[in-house]
Order: sequence, then C-alpha cells, then structure tokens
Amino acid sequence: MSAEQTACMEDYVRHVFICTSTTCAEGDPFGLRLQMSRLLRERLGPEFEQRVKITKTLCLGHCGLGPNMVVYPEGVWYKGVRAADIPEIVERHLIGGQPVERLVLHKLGPRSLAMETLPPPLAAKDPA
Repeated sequence: MSAEQTACMEDYVRHVFICTSTTCAEGDPFGLRLQMSRLLRERLGPEFEQRVKITKTLCLGHCGLGPNMVVYPEGVWYKGVRAADIPEIVERHLIGGQPVERLVLHKLGPRSLAMETLPPPLAAKDPA
C-alpha cells in the first residue's frame, strides 16, 4: 500500500460494514446504507465521505438477527437494524461516539481494542 493510500485510510474516523447477504437482504440493507449516507451528509456536510466509510459486505454471521452491521474502530456489532434505528445510530454513535446499546449484539473487549485510542466524536454541522 502506498503512502498516499495509507494517509487516505487514516482519514476515516469510523468504518461501518453493512451485511447485504441473503438473510439480511430481507431487511433492505441497501436502503439502510442510503439512509445513513443521506443523514451523514446532512449532519456533516459532503465531506462526510472522507470521515465515515460505509461498506457493503457479505455475511457477518448471526443470520436471522439481521440486518447486521459493525462499526469500527470501536468494534460494535449491531443486530436487527431497521430504518427507524438509523437516525439514532448516526447521531449517537457515528457522530457522538456512543453505541446504541439496545441494538448491540457484541462489543470487542478491552483486550481486543485499546479504548484510549478511539477517535473523539465528530463535529457535526449546526442542525439549524
């Protein structure tokens, strides 16, 4: 990987993986991704794409609990995400840095992730 590619990846504050595999696809993960992108653009401006990476992925496991998504660097796994949950995930977790506990399936433990290295909350545009 070139230095330019490394610098580009380091600009991301959070990386969201959204399962689009067969079982999760029944919950419209593509629509969830579009909704998340739209809300992030509204709150952070068009440059959100340099701060938050949203990636479609195949099976994350835990089929039947989906749609599932994972947010890094925190390593928070969400289950059963619906369109009504996306505004809260965007506001509380992706911008505010606090997981939405009622949707959490799993969190990486302190041995897996140095908590002191997590990024600060993102600066959102004034919602006025």
